[in-house]
Amino acid sequence: MRTTAIALLLLFATGCGYDPEQYAKSVISRNARVRNEGTEINIRAVAMALENYCTENNGYPVGTDYSVLDTTLSPDYMHVLPARDAWGFRYRYQSDGKSFRLTSVGRDGIAGTADDIVLIGGVPDS
Repeated sequence: MRTTAIALLLLFATGCGYDPEQYAKSVISRNARVRNEGTEINIRAVAMALENYCTENNGYPVGTDYSVLDTTLSPDYMHVLPARDAWGFRYRYQSDGKSFRLTSVGRDGIAGTADDIVLIGGVPDS
């Protein structure tokens, strides 16, 4: 079914005077942009829940695994805690209680590369 849809899109594109290769590249680029945006929205929503948790508990949940958030944020601070990014990889979380780091490994699935999406938050030291 997916192959049929792609073939129909390419047929449509060529019939309308578009270069099929350029059309395919633009579709792939748009898809990547939408996945990035969706992942960033999820990470910001989790960060907001973490900030609310911190306000009420004087610190962030301590841990080195995203699963620690399942029991601390859901359902009181976030009804549905997203577990995976738009590429199907698990989000990552690290916190010492004073600051936190939320990460998506991005499209390539490898931590520490240019496509990672990272949000760092925390309470500034006084």
